[in-house]
Amino acid sequence: MLYSIAVYIKVGASFAIWGAAMDGRTVTRRKAVIRIRPQEDSWVLDHLYVLPEHQRKGIGAAVLRDVFAQADAKRVPIHLGALRGSDSNRFYQRHGFIQTDEAEWDIYYLRQPRRTNVEN
Repeated sequence: MLYSIAVYIKVGASFAIWGAAMDGRTVTRRKAVIRIRPQEDSWVLDHLYVLPEHQRKGIGAAVLRDVFAQADAKRVPIHLGALRGSDSNRFYQRHGFIQTDEAEWDIYYLRQPRRTNVEN
């Protein structure tokens, strides 16, 4: 089933992401959870979890597009850490995050803000 995802992210808060089926029926189950923590000069993506049965359907990418649009408009980079060996590492790399460091359990990434159309 394809999903149409409306994403409205407010930085500094946790959100449950709900989906709606393409035929307009409301899906009453949570699809994903995200938490972004603003810092003085960047944002930290603390959590982006998509429930396993809803992975590989574009939900995580849709959420990131919304987050990126807001970060780019504010010209702030986004930092995150992902558990070593997790599939999330490939996901974040595919979406423009660059590895900056690693520790025993985690790999750390950064995405610099992109230029917006207003700046071009």
